[in-house]
Amino acid sequence: MSFKDIVKLKDKETVIMVIRHYPLVYAPKILLALVLIAAPFFFMVPLLRLRYWGMGVFGLLILLAV
Repeated sequence: MSFKDIVKLKDKETVIMVIRHYPLVYAPKILLALVLIAAPFFFMVPLLRLRYWGMGVFGLLILLAV
């Protein structure tokens, strides 16, 4: 599927440039997501020692990360 199939141009219109983000632009967002998902598991043992409060905080952190 080409660009001309997706975008319908009028008469005498031309496409000058197609700009896309370089994949490295998304690296900070992906890194932040991985840290947010991994952090609750890093603190899992101390949190689970708090019994129900720890399980609640752990579950909340997982929900916030996802």
